[in-house]
Amino acid sequence: MKTLTSLPKPRIKTLLPAQTGKLYPLGLNIPSIGNFAWLIPLRKCLHIQVSLILLFGLLNIADGILTYLGLRYCEVAEANPILDIFSHTIGLGYSIILVKSMVLASLIMLFLSRNTVNRCGSSIMLLTGNLLYFWVVGNNANLVLFS
Repeated sequence: MKTLTSLPKPRIKTLLPAQTGKLYPLGLNIPSIGNFAWLIPLRKCLHIQVSLILLFGLLNIADGILTYLGLRYCEVAEANPILDIFSHTIGLGYSIILVKSMVLASLIMLFLSRNTVNRCGSSIMLLTGNLLYFWVVGNNANLVLFS
């Protein structure tokens, strides 16, 4: 974020009144492309971040579906201890919906606060999470299809 000391100085435009013939400086901040050039990478980063959030949500939903299919119809054990505890207390389908809803709710909060968080740092974390979920969904698909 730019501070007041690092902002560019406004350009001065002079006006010539017809009656006196003297030049009077008038302080006008006339925006030019150079002053707002620092916004262009942030806009691109914002599009990337929204795409990463949506991809993370889709991968999370795919993980929930494949987890349900794998635990219901295949003989595989759940590796997530939180989901395992919930599935024994409230049932498999409800526990998957509950855990995935909490993750999707946190994604909605991240989406709504994307203008206030560090875009580059959160984009790196989202990219890392997406890579992890690609591996998880691929592993779940492998277990469901070949077991």
